[in-house]
Amino acid sequence: MSGHGYGTSMTHDEIAQFLYEHGIGVLSLSRNGHSYGIPVSYGYDGDRSRCILDLGFAPESKKETFLETTEQSCLTVYEWQSPTDWRSVVMTGDLRELDDGLEADLEQRYYEHADDIEIAVFDRPPEMIELQWFEFSIEELSGRTSRST
Repeated sequence: MSGHGYGTSMTHDEIAQFLYEHGIGVLSLSRNGHSYGIPVSYGYDGDRSRCILDLGFAPESKKETFLETTEQSCLTVYEWQSPTDWRSVVMTGDLRELDDGLEADLEQRYYEHADDIEIAVFDRPPEMIELQWFEFSIEELSGRTSRST
């Protein structure tokens, strides 16, 4: 592939800044050898190496079915301007439901950094959507960029 490089690794600080600046990614789940990727909003908490997600579930949710069987999730955040101007961060880790809700300071952090969506994106009345907080604990983290550092 001449003329296009595979980019360079991002430093830890560059990755953290990128994750704080962006609030949308793709969460990949798996079930019985099949994968399922969904767009999500997240709030990055670099102090505790995690992302906070506010997920919505409609009745008979495919997302919920995949969440129940996924052992390890992947969250990908990217920015693409052109073939020579892009950045991406890939995180793998465990996703768990926060049964007791979210502490006020963490909820504030979520709303400061996440790009929240309207509940109307679901093909259901809002009262039929169950919202639940999740914690994505980052186990592996890598980033690449086309930009020179």
